[in-house]
Amino acid sequence: MPEYNKKITSYLQILRRRGVTSLFNEIIENFFFDIKYKTDTQLRIGRSRLIATHYAPSYYSPLKKIFSLIPNKSKLNFVDIGCGKGKVLLIASLFGFKKISGIDIDNKLLKISKKNISIFQKITKKKIKINLAKIDARQYNIENDNVFYFFNPFSHVVLNVILRAIKTNGKKETYIIYCAPKTDNYILNSQFKKIAKEVYNTHSFVLYKKI
Repeated sequence: MPEYNKKITSYLQILRRRGVTSLFNEIIENFFFDIKYKTDTQLRIGRSRLIATHYAPSYYSPLKKIFSLIPNKSKLNFVDIGCGKGKVLLIASLFGFKKISGIDIDNKLLKISKKNISIFQKITKKKIKINLAKIDARQYNIENDNVFYFFNPFSHVVLNVILRAIKTNGKKETYIIYCAPKTDNYILNSQFKKIAKEVYNTHSFVLYKKI
């Protein structure tokens, strides 16, 4: 199916499932983002499995507000766990983090992400290095990172392994941004303090700080 037809089909599905207002928000946040930066981030891809969920784009507007609440970003390393097509990495590059990384287990998504980064940086003139790696999140070494982004990327079991590693990473300034959590998580709620919450369209974006 040609790319244009896929986009039309995707937005029609959103209209049927969520209604006109949600469709409007999707177009503003995703369609126009790709138009502005000539990127490929808006189309959902893949199927959810035990180890990982399908790719879906994050919204710029709530992330902008959440990022603005994190102090000393020039001293903090940001990582998107399950970065998909790299949209959050692109947004993060506009906010002055010391280092930006993205990991995923899907080669196809990482290839798209790499292309998006190249195009985005040419347009924005932002030359900060963005590191990409294919790796299972459970094997990723999180010792050097301070800010972690999750868009409901995998099951509770996998998430708990990573949260425990983050809790014991030795970094005092540690933040988690969690988008669209399906259920409450005991480790997250007991070991991290909720700082802020932004709700946009069908998703909530919650900022936590390690206690």
